[in-house]
Amino acid sequence: MSSITNKSISEIILDNYHAIEVFKKYGINYSTKAETALSIACIELGLDIDSIIDEINNVSFQITISKKLLLKTWKLSFLIDYIKYIHHQYVTIMMPELENSAALFYELNKNKYPFFEKILSCIHNINLLMVINNRHEDEILFPYILQIEKLYEKEEEYGQLFVRTLRKPLNILEKGNLAINELINEVETLTDNYTCSKKASLAMKVLYKQMKEMQDIFTQQKYLENAILFPKAMEIENIVLKEKYNN
Repeated sequence: MSSITNKSISEIILDNYHAIEVFKKYGINYSTKAETALSIACIELGLDIDSIIDEINNVSFQITISKKLLLKTWKLSFLIDYIKYIHHQYVTIMMPELENSAALFYELNKNKYPFFEKILSCIHNINLLMVINNRHEDEILFPYILQIEKLYEKEEEYGQLFVRTLRKPLNILEKGNLAINELINEVETLTDNYTCSKKASLAMKVLYKQMKEMQDIFTQQKYLENAILFPKAMEIENIVLKEKYNN
């Protein structure tokens, strides 16, 4: 039987806060039943515990990138798809949820935690900047990179390029990333590196985990782009442009 069977509802949520979605779906009150074992909660509601555990295990998984992977051998098109389907979707789906959670927590706890007003403002601005950056990538950067990759692989004839060089679009993106990074650093400072006291409420602990996940996703995307995608794209761009103007 699964190791989470006898864990309390709160323990399961702190291990994987996405389990809240499953508890909401089946009417398991994770506020009043926080210290109740999952097995007991399921018996009380007449729920099939194996099905609940399966859904909890499937509701979320952590994506890590092993250093053993030869990321620099990935095609640019594959790396772009990875970033769009993982990191861009995170911004589209999870960032609004984080902002809503932070707004609700602040509304209920503004007197006890007045500093959360600043955190909420930071999260709101981070969300806006991430959306702008992702749109810039989707509409300008990524189409251009895919175009020069096709030219490099001789899959497309030379024609009008989307942009003249990567330099200007990358500078625009970097300005956005610097602003996001500054705001995330401020959130990290305000939350004492996402650490709250043992006596903090379950809602606060979950919110801190959501904010840490935001930072981790952003850091991973920056690594994939700045260490691999963009340098490789600029290298290919140089080759393509030399061939274009030498013909």
